[in-house]
Amino acid sequence: MKQAVVTANLISVRVGRGQEYTKLGTYKKGDLIWVLDEALDEQYAKVIWQEGYAYSEYGEHIEFVKAPPAPEANAIVTASRISVRTGRGTSYEKLGEFTNGEHIVVLDDSLYFSYVHVVWQDRDGYAYCDYGKYIRMRSENVDEEIAKALNIVSSCIGGQYIYGAQGTKITTDYVDQQQRRHPEYFTNGRYEYLIGIARRCEAINEWAFPADYAWDCSGLWWYSANKAGIFGRDIDTTANTFYNSYCTSISKDSLRAGDAVFYRSSSGRITHMGVVGQNGAVHEAMSGYTGVVSHSSVDDRTADRVVGSGTYTRKPWNTFGRPKVFE
Repeated sequence: MKQAVVTANLISVRVGRGQEYTKLGTYKKGDLIWVLDEALDEQYAKVIWQEGYAYSEYGEHIEFVKAPPAPEANAIVTASRISVRTGRGTSYEKLGEFTNGEHIVVLDDSLYFSYVHVVWQDRDGYAYCDYGKYIRMRSENVDEEIAKALNIVSSCIGGQYIYGAQGTKITTDYVDQQQRRHPEYFTNGRYEYLIGIARRCEAINEWAFPADYAWDCSGLWWYSANKAGIFGRDIDTTANTFYNSYCTSISKDSLRAGDAVFYRSSSGRITHMGVVGQNGAVHEAMSGYTGVVSHSSVDDRTADRVVGSGTYTRKPWNTFGRPKVFE
């Protein structure tokens, strides 16, 4: 793909190489355009006009611009990886893959396609976006997106902790189901505390938000990101997958609102996470002993118990990441 300038007063753009094809519009003298042909040796050159062909008269009406600037990235990949092909479908040759967090150039006016038209290594290709699920147009104001997600995180403070929950209503069936799956999370009075909430709510058929709902550590992040529409689709992963597939590693000193803090175990696996809020606070679905809490700083990991008495303290955060979608 090369950038070119129109040198004729007006040239037509059609759906094919010839006057018999439907006319899409016109370019005028001085217009900068993107030409997809390697050379201007056709009467009509293939151009980026929602895939049209511009009348170039074998290079007399269009000439390439020397050292063209690269088109500016206008979208970001939100899936772990997506394929790029020569056409819109799996039957076309695969050129390669984009990975999560890559900033890319989308040439279509919208993402309402299974495969969207993109720039791939200085040529055009088609990236699998599943109608906008796996590619999102970059926001003009990332700070607004961060604030939107953090407002939702903040609204969950005071909720409960259940492993695997993502803003889940606490019912007796759900508590019993999770207790059978993960009995280690329901010891020392935690089962009795949660089943008591479920029975009380079911007796009056009423659940207060957030006190009668539950999250786990990564569920708090994904619940908020999903509700805010950050990724264009609902996602749920472990803290380990979130860090390794959706974040860029940063230093503790670089933390800002919207970033994430993690605990990495001696085995090297990420086992827990929290979300950095405004003014350095950290929001965390901490444990079944405390529920969803907010700490004053990244160095504070002590919270009042909801099961038992006194306070509960966990080890300091030792790994830090920035969601690629917020970069």
